[in-house]
Amino acid sequence: MKIQRYSSFLTILFFLFFFSACTGKYNDVKELMEERITAIDTCSNAMEKAENAEDIIAATMAFAKDLENLIPKVKILAKKYPELQNTEIPPEEIKKEMERMQAASLRLQSANMKITEYKLNPEVQKALAEVKKVMDELVKAGQGT
Repeated sequence: MKIQRYSSFLTILFFLFFFSACTGKYNDVKELMEERITAIDTCSNAMEKAENAEDIIAATMAFAKDLENLIPKVKILAKKYPELQNTEIPPEEIKKEMERMQAASLRLQSANMKITEYKLNPEVQKALAEVKKVMDELVKAGQGT
C-alpha cells in the first residue's frame, strides 16, 4: 500500500534527521517530533473509526494538512541543524521520542489497512496522492532543499 510505504519512509527520514536531537540545544526539534507524533496519532484514530470512503478521505486529507503544516518548521530546522541529516545512531536523550514515533508509525500502518477496502474509489486515490505529494515535500524540506 502506497501510504504505508511512504509513512515508513517518512518515519525513517525523521529517525535519521532527528537522531541527535536531545539536548537543550535541540528542544525545538523535540517539539517538532511531538507535533508529528500527534499528527500520526490523530490520523490513526480517525482511520480506526472510519466506516466509509468519506471517513477515509477526511482522515487522509487532515493528515496531509497536518504534515504540510510541519514543512516550514522542518525547513528551518534542517538549515539550523544540518548535522542531523546524516546521523546514524540516536542519542540516548531522544530515545523516548524515537520509540514513541516508531510506535505511532506502526499503529498508523495498521490503521491504514482500512484503505484497502476503498482503494479503487477515485476520491480516496486523490487523497492518497495528496498525502504522497506532501510527504515528498516533507522529505525534501528535511534534506535542506
